[in-house]
Amino acid sequence: MKKITDKKEAESINKKMTAGMLASMMAVSVLLLTACGKTDTDTPAAFVGENDTISTPEPIGAGIDEESAKDANINFNALKEENDEIFAWLQVPKTDIDKPVLQSFTDNYFYKTHNAHKEEDKEGALYIEQANVNDMCDFLTVINGKGGKEGIFKDLYRFADTDFFNENDTFYIYMDGNLLTYTIFASYSEDVRDYLVSYDLTTEKGCNEFIKDLYNINRMGMNIRDEWEEGAISPYHFLTALIAGDDKENTQYVVIGCLTNDAAGKIDRQFADYSYDWDINSVSTP
Repeated sequence: MKKITDKKEAESINKKMTAGMLASMMAVSVLLLTACGKTDTDTPAAFVGENDTISTPEPIGAGIDEESAKDANINFNALKEENDEIFAWLQVPKTDIDKPVLQSFTDNYFYKTHNAHKEEDKEGALYIEQANVNDMCDFLTVINGKGGKEGIFKDLYRFADTDFFNENDTFYIYMDGNLLTYTIFASYSEDVRDYLVSYDLTTEKGCNEFIKDLYNINRMGMNIRDEWEEGAISPYHFLTALIAGDDKENTQYVVIGCLTNDAAGKIDRQFADYSYDWDINSVSTP
């Protein structure tokens, strides 16, 4: 793992952090990689010095309809008062994707036809299935949303443009007490499929099968970053796939990111076919 150790560089990055970002983090040691240090106004800085302590003031958000990650702060208390199935907030800079992520306690596909208020809505909401745990510690977490021209995930198609893909390499997942930074390394279109059914991703063997197929199946218009070519991903990484499903065309557009910054240091897991734990500290990433 690459960390910033130069004092002047660290001070420069810290100055770019917004007050909202400070409010959203706890006392942490940050695992910093190449996705950090951006200067976009809608992109939170992703660095906290190893010896820093950060207080957490009262949240200031305004609920599902008013909330936004552009201030680098999400009020989960207010969100959960409206819907306790909200567990995260997804922000993809330079798109309109700045929305809650949910997991139904009872119905895998409830939020395919309901919005975050649990109201019937053809646009649906962003959601994960029950095959994923909502702590983001799975090898592959799949966040689903409607695709097509009017879908909630319609802006994912922007990554099909090579220039846009090359210029935008990050998305953020806010959680209560944590901020996860993902580096986007691949995007592509394919026929609809369910990765969580096709592979046993609780085992190292199943994860390796997914990785092999990811790099070797010929997908339509696949973009992949040079430094993330075959061999860069292992079962010990933490991936999130953003999937825009288009039922009319029976296709899906996929944007995949790899976790490159776990601000609170909470992300780890254990495979079903191994008996030892690890964390992101031990994993090398381009």
